[in-house]
Parts: sequence; C-alpha cells; structure tokens
Amino acid sequence: MNQDPLIGRTLANFKVERAIGRGGMAQIYYGQDIKLKRPVALKVIDARHRGKPAYAKRFVREAQTIAKWRHEHIIQIYYADDKDGLYYFVMEHIDGQDLSQMMAKYKGRGRLIPQAEVLRIGRAVASALDYAHKQGVIHRDVKPSNILVAKNGRVVLTDFGLALNVEQGSLGEVFGSANYIAPEQARNSAEAVPQSDLYALGVILYEMLTGRVPFQDPSSTAVTVQHLTVPPPPPRQVNPSLNKATETVLLKALHKAPDKRYQTGAALIEALEKALQLSTAPATTATATSGRRWPIYAAIGAVLLIAALVAATFWLPGFELPFVGAVAPAAIAEATPTPSPAASLTGESAAFTVPSATPTPEPISPPTEAPAPPTTTPVPEPAPLADTQRDFSEIQGAGNWEYQFSLGRDSFDWKKMEQFSEGCWRWAGEPSARICPDSAHPGLTGDVAWRWQSSVGGPIQVSVLAKKVDTGGGDGVLVLIYHNTTEIKRWQLGASDSQGFAEKFSLEVAEGDYVFFVLKAGADPANDETAFQARLFP
Repeated sequence: MNQDPLIGRTLANFKVERAIGRGGMAQIYYGQDIKLKRPVALKVIDARHRGKPAYAKRFVREAQTIAKWRHEHIIQIYYADDKDGLYYFVMEHIDGQDLSQMMAKYKGRGRLIPQAEVLRIGRAVASALDYAHKQGVIHRDVKPSNILVAKNGRVVLTDFGLALNVEQGSLGEVFGSANYIAPEQARNSAEAVPQSDLYALGVILYEMLTGRVPFQDPSSTAVTVQHLTVPPPPPRQVNPSLNKATETVLLKALHKAPDKRYQTGAALIEALEKALQLSTAPATTATATSGRRWPIYAAIGAVLLIAALVAATFWLPGFELPFVGAVAPAAIAEATPTPSPAASLTGESAAFTVPSATPTPEPISPPTEAPAPPTTTPVPEPAPLADTQRDFSEIQGAGNWEYQFSLGRDSFDWKKMEQFSEGCWRWAGEPSARICPDSAHPGLTGDVAWRWQSSVGGPIQVSVLAKKVDTGGGDGVLVLIYHNTTEIKRWQLGASDSQGFAEKFSLEVAEGDYVFFVLKAGADPANDETAFQARLFP
C-alpha cells in the first residue's frame, strides 16, 4: 500500500503519479499535465521544511529565478503554486539518466566515458553556468546528480535550490556537496563566486576523465578539509593515458584561488578541447601508477632490451619499473606498451592501460669469463631536500615545513600551531602537545605533525628515525606517515622503546604534494616525549 499522500493527487492541472527522486529540501515526482497531455516533473518542498519560512522562501526563489530563463541546457519551469502550505513547482520531465548514473554504468564495465562525450557534456554544463552567471546567479551545487542526460542526448543542468542571487545575498549555512565544493565556498557559503561553480565543473571533468573524484574519504568533513588544504592528485597519476596538457587544464580548473582558475566555462572547455586533441597525435603510453610516459620505438628491437637488462644486472641491483602489482625485472623487459585506446576522442576510454606482451627473444649465451666489476668510489650522500631538525624554525612555512595539531585524536582536521615558546611549537589549551627541534610530544586530545610540501616532482627517498625519550610510563607512541591524505607507513614505539627504529623508503611525489609525519598517543598519553627526525632526499 502506498504511504505517500501525494501519489494520485492532482495539483492544479498536474496529476502526481510516482516519486522519482529527492533533493536537498524537496521531493521530485513524475506526473502528467492533464490538459496538455505531456509528462512533467513536480518538485514539492519536503515535509520536514514546510514549516520553515526560510526554506519556503528559498524554494520559491528557485522557481522565480529560472522560470524566466530560456536556455537549452537549463531545466524549464512550467508552473508554480502553493496550496495549503504545500509549495511546489512543475518543470519539464527529462527522459534519461543523471550523470552520476551514467558514470556508474561505465565504471561497472571498467571503462571511462568517451572523451568526445566528456567534452559534449562539459560544454553544455559550462554554457548553462555562463548563462546563469550573466544573470547574476551562482548555482552552488553543481554535481553529477544535478546534470541530466536525456535519451536524445540533450544535457540539462537542474536543481538551483542552493542558487545564490548576488544582489539578494545568501543564508550562508548550506554549502553544497562535499565532493564538488570549492575551497572558498567551503569556508563560507556566502563567499561563493561564479568560479566556485567552475571549480565544481572541474571536479566533474576530472572524475569523467580519471574515474574518480580528486578527494575521497568516507567523512564529508575530511573531504571538505582536503578541498581547502590539499593539492588534488595529478590526473595522470590516476589515468596515465591522459596527456600533460589535459592534466594542466584540470589542475588549473581546481586551483585553490578563484582568480587563478578559468574565469568562464567557455574558456575552460576551449582549453580542455585543445588539450584532448593533442592526444590524437601518435601517443606514448604510461604505467598505471607513476603517470610517466616514455617513447617505445619498434626499431629498438629485442637486442637493446636484452642489453639494458644485462647492464642492469651489473649496476642496478634490485631495479624495478613502477608497474601495477609486483613485476620482476625480467618480465618488465619482455613488455612493450601499446597505444592506449583512451588516446582517441572517439570510443570508450580505458580506465587503465595494460601493456601487451611481445615474444621473448632468444637468450644470449653468457661470456665464458664474467667481466670484472667496475671500480667504484663511494658516492657521498646527497644533501637532503628537507630535514625536520636542520630546517626547524620559529616561522611557519620556512623550508616548506608547517607544524600542526589535529582537532581531535584520529582526526585529519589539521591546524597550524600558533604559539612558539621555549624553543618549541605549541597548541593553545593543550600544554603537552609540542614540536621541538629534535623531539615532540603528542597531545591529550589531538595528534602533532610535521607537514612538508614538495617543491619537486618525481621519486624521493625518505629517512625516518624515532625513539622514546621518556621511558618512565605510558603505553607508547604511534608514528604515521601520510602522502597527502593516504597513510603509507606506520610504526609502534613501546613505552620504554629507547632503541626505536630507523627506516628508509622511496616515495613518488608531485610538485605541491604534502607529506605528513604524525605522532599519535595511545590510550595513555603520558610520558610520550619522542626523539624524531625525518629527512627527504632527491
């Protein structure tokens, strides 16, 4: 039995037939225009908000805002009314699917939306946004579920429920969807500007071209913080088949500062179209993890491959190329990348590029006498790019280091420490939390971290040393390392672990990436003074 009292009801000339969706403050129904004999969609203010004047005002404003517009890619309003406190408006029904559903179907097949279709959809949304911005309206909730793709191919931007009329101002407390929110809008909804909508479009383009949004976390708060503080992962790290020009366009669209982004949707799409057209030239391929590309020419042949492998035997012990999964050096020498189908603007784009195997060349007999190993001289250790002890400063940001405290234990809500006293950085109201030149102490209510921002791109070597200084009690300290927001290393120091550990490992970074070195207390945060040093080498 149907429990929705609106199903079967007639509002003015429109019969409500079934519910088809729910927005932030309204329910969407499929219905029929009885007089004109055409399908319609009815947007009815949700029962939770019917007694709230502010929501009713916003709901009415949405209808008033777009009812007078005429744009191919913006939903058209037919009628609006309120009856017995029931606010609703009637709009055209789009027979199709929303973009989130479309992307999910491609993802289920292990594919990406074809790049020509990405451009077509992006151009339609950009045109709709430019039109709205010229009317003085900012959408503020641009996301895939608000982009409809009809069966006939038409693309329609809908749901202006959070739209900000620049002249009327904003309620300010509702700020949109975390995965697609611009940094300035996350700080304060009323600070949204037209480029905030274009940032959201940039996220959508990134998602269509790579298969994922830039920032992923179960917590919407954590995602919002990443939009505010963390550079987006370079798109070619996610989808190596993209070219550098496309990556540059996407990263500009996602710049933290609105004035550094594309200023209009048309400019963004024009740049993206030019960048994607470059990939139709003879393309090189890339590994699915590093995002690097190198040309492979058939003329090189098996001889040079074998020569490289033999040379690696003598002077590159343990050498590996960064392919997906564990790949032995011999297997790498036998693989020749093939051009990616995603290099074309037609057809479906591959989510990942997998190298194809070529026949194994005939083995070459080894010489009867092994060559004498070359005489080498010890290579001095290069100077580190960064060093927590060498670079320690009473100035936040010096040497690309920031000293931070998390608002809550096990939280990724990091804030810069603002007090420097007695030679250490401290957090107000948390006397035990401190970072000193060669040691640190986590807090009772939060963790401490050194955050380094990379000024280089490529592989780096990371060296970490830690040991307990205060061994008189407590239950130990956890040392963690994050690359941007992904945990990559962790070590447990016992309460009396005065020996500690010394570890080295390699890390691939992009310019602007963050590396966090975190000290976290256990259940008993007493006596947790810990000697610590992290160094990063080119």
